[in-house]
Amino acid sequence: MSYWRLVFSRAFKETRAFWNVHQVWKYAATPLSAIILRLLVKQWSPVMGWEGFLKEAAIFIVFGFIVSWGGTYVINLVRVPAELHHESQEAITGLRTDLERLESENARLRKPQLTPLQESQVQMIRGELDGCPDNVRAIVRLLLSHGEFAWSDLRHGFAPGVPDSTIQGYLVKAKEMLLIQDRFEGPTQERVWFVRPELKFALEHYFAKRESNKSG
Repeated sequence: MSYWRLVFSRAFKETRAFWNVHQVWKYAATPLSAIILRLLVKQWSPVMGWEGFLKEAAIFIVFGFIVSWGGTYVINLVRVPAELHHESQEAITGLRTDLERLESENARLRKPQLTPLQESQVQMIRGELDGCPDNVRAIVRLLLSHGEFAWSDLRHGFAPGVPDSTIQGYLVKAKEMLLIQDRFEGPTQERVWFVRPELKFALEHYFAKRESNKSG
């Protein structure tokens, strides 16, 4: 429905609601009572010109009603746009409030719920990693993303000019923080590095929070 069609329809509906049976009777009661009173006082007589009087009275009542009804409709036409605007703003405000509430609830439900142990682990990890070199954080995140890395594969992730001792120093530092572990596998006893399983969830939460803070 177009806007102006809605305005005309709403104005007509409100005008019709205003001119209910009681309102019509209220309008017609005065002239009708005047006619009845004249009949009672002066009685019926052709000489008194009753036919012309009744005709004029009927025309007056009908015409007056049409003018009153039309005036009410015009008044409603003037006031309906403001009412529609107010109602639309209230509806928009209500929808915006509901949307914000749903988004807040959705964010709360999507946010990982940490156990007290995990919360303490996150606090410990934050205290260790926030102040450590970037390369240490990078190694921990790399191991977290890929599960585990043998030394030979891990070495390939660094530029050739970076000494093995430097990379091993980062690994040892992360191990001293109790964030990663290592083991020796195979006939060659190659060293394999991996994140401590019990800290995986807390580390994921830490890095997700860190990325969120950067983007925000």
